[in-house]
Amino acid sequence: MEGEAQAPAPAGGAGRGLWIAIAVVIIAVVVVVAAIFAAPLLFQPAASVKVGTILPVTGALSDFGPRMQNAANLAMSEINDAGGVIGLPLELIHEDSQTRPIAGANVATKLVATDGVGAIVGAASSGVSQAVSGVTMENNVVQISPASTSPFFTLFEIERHESLVAGGFLGPDDPVPDTFGNPGWWWRTAPSDALQGKAAAMIANGDFTGFGGWNTLGIIAVNNPYGKGFAAAFRGGYEGTIVAQVNYTEEQADYTSDLQLLASANPEAVLMIAYPEDGITMYKNWLANPAWAWDWQWSEGLKSTDFLTDLDTEGINTDGFVGTSPLPPAGASFDYFVTRMDELFGLDLFPFDAHTYDAVYLIALAIERGGAADGTTIRDNLYAVSSPTGTKIFPGEFAKAKTELAAGRQIDFEGASGSLNFDLWGEAGSDYEFFSIQSDAFVQEDVITQDLLEAAPPAPVSQAQPSFIVTLQAAVARS
Repeated sequence: MEGEAQAPAPAGGAGRGLWIAIAVVIIAVVVVVAAIFAAPLLFQPAASVKVGTILPVTGALSDFGPRMQNAANLAMSEINDAGGVIGLPLELIHEDSQTRPIAGANVATKLVATDGVGAIVGAASSGVSQAVSGVTMENNVVQISPASTSPFFTLFEIERHESLVAGGFLGPDDPVPDTFGNPGWWWRTAPSDALQGKAAAMIANGDFTGFGGWNTLGIIAVNNPYGKGFAAAFRGGYEGTIVAQVNYTEEQADYTSDLQLLASANPEAVLMIAYPEDGITMYKNWLANPAWAWDWQWSEGLKSTDFLTDLDTEGINTDGFVGTSPLPPAGASFDYFVTRMDELFGLDLFPFDAHTYDAVYLIALAIERGGAADGTTIRDNLYAVSSPTGTKIFPGEFAKAKTELAAGRQIDFEGASGSLNFDLWGEAGSDYEFFSIQSDAFVQEDVITQDLLEAAPPAPVSQAQPSFIVTLQAAVARS
């Protein structure tokens, strides 16, 4: 009815809005306060600088990996004793490559994606390093191999000059090397087998009285960038006739068929470019066939006292075998490293122990100079900390390096493995040891200096192989 008084409108509309607004404010305040107090938990500063290693604790190169980890740990302990890097302790995260490319790539992915490392020391095998590089290059992570020696890596990257430009060592308009890959993520403290192949050829040619001088020679090489690259460099310097080359597949139960191919070519000697685990099997097969009486020459991948012990246990006489291995220059730096390794671990040195120690030092120095631990910073400072014009920094002198860098001065790390003055391709050279085996021990016969071996960096190893090279496929029946 029109004349009736209306009940007053409830205040719920405006009242509810007010209370909702108040509730929103309270919630916002609570969130802000919670964020303030939680900030130390959500945004904690890094507790350490993490660097990865990918080394062969198991697999065909397991003789080498644990010792290389020891060398890396020595570098880490010295760096941390000097106060760490950029104010934080250095933490090495060790991973096992298993001497297998797939395993190497898997742990590289873990180190990059989960651990967040800006640099990786490794791998040892060239085949594994190639697989790891597929991860590091895609993620702007520096990789320094202390043991991958294949010439394949020399011209590995298309724009390495970017790191030279960033470091002020090249102008942006300076000539760029004709390389392929990604810019400046691959480095190595180990020398290229472009040098060692020549050193090995000198021995086979008979340049050292009483050794080599073979007119015909066979090669058995692991079917990966290391084996094929070393063999290619050797073929370029050998003056005799290579009657056969067999590229073998790793981790087989028997290599009789591979050796039979060599025997059918009747070589005076065989160059073996291999790993100890495979070598044991090969020599068992060789011993079972007394008619195969050729001489043997080794690559550095077999220079292991553990390997000699294993061969002796199998009754295989290695007296008179010869080989080559990178040789750190004699002097205070190397002597210091040898002493420290003996004090801490009580082990004789293997090839590439010193190169591993140096790789860790170089990464830490690049981080200290650049002030950050990301891959780009490390890449752009590696040349600067190994420049031959700076204050000399020797093994064990990380504290001195920090003082020099803090003062704005240039430094030059002179490593246990050598001077490490990286060339345009991110590589360092080396002298080589010519060794023989006498009474189950390695005996240094001579030193082949780098100046006798140096030449312009070679072209990448061709995938095309001469007709006398045989790569046995998995389908080949093996006894």
